[in-house]
Amino acid sequence: MLKAADAKRHLHGVWLFSDLDERELSRVAALSRERACGRGQTLVAQGDCSDDLYCIIAGRLKVSSIAHEGNEVLLSLMGPGEVLGELALLDQKPRSANVTAVELCRLLVVPGAPFRALLLEVPTLALKLLQVMATHVRRLSRRAEDVATLDVKARLAKALVDLADRFGTPGPRGGTVISIRLSQQELGRLVGATREMVNKCLRGWARQRIVRQGRGPLVILNRVALEALSETPDAT
Repeated sequence: MLKAADAKRHLHGVWLFSDLDERELSRVAALSRERACGRGQTLVAQGDCSDDLYCIIAGRLKVSSIAHEGNEVLLSLMGPGEVLGELALLDQKPRSANVTAVELCRLLVVPGAPFRALLLEVPTLALKLLQVMATHVRRLSRRAEDVATLDVKARLAKALVDLADRFGTPGPRGGTVISIRLSQQELGRLVGATREMVNKCLRGWARQRIVRQGRGPLVILNRVALEALSETPDAT
């Protein structure tokens, strides 16, 4: 069973709860339970009727949906300190997306009903939850704008810069290692392209020593060049 002190420590590292005082944090901790999710395991399935809120303690997850034609659309990637499930928490409607662990994850689960009651009592928490939702909406809006205005090469370059900012670690000779492991097919789903198109871009950039790819994680060798590519509009 999760100890209250451990739950409070984990919650303090989650942006949504970072401004709560000790009493308020203790109330959220008392509601929480810990859950592990193995690599490839589905945490939330599209259409589920659960309304729990999930706080990521460790590991990364991908959020995706299945389009009408059966194709998977990769909506976002999430890591420690982020929360997910806020839409179903608030409107109590079926889950709008699948959430799958990219690697072994640890999460805190906060049940929907008591958390909604807490939102009514703690206005600062409700406001921060709205800010979380606004962040997710802005991210999806930027994705939609990119699809409309940038070609595949620019969209992929922009996505890699974003992944480096969110999940990058220092690499050799000033490079940046993208620590989250995604296949070329998953990168394609993230930017609305085929695996073949992603492969062509990465091979070209590898020849130019902008990135390095192989059996290990993708490494960005020349961020400046990648940023320049990300700002190239679609010429069609």
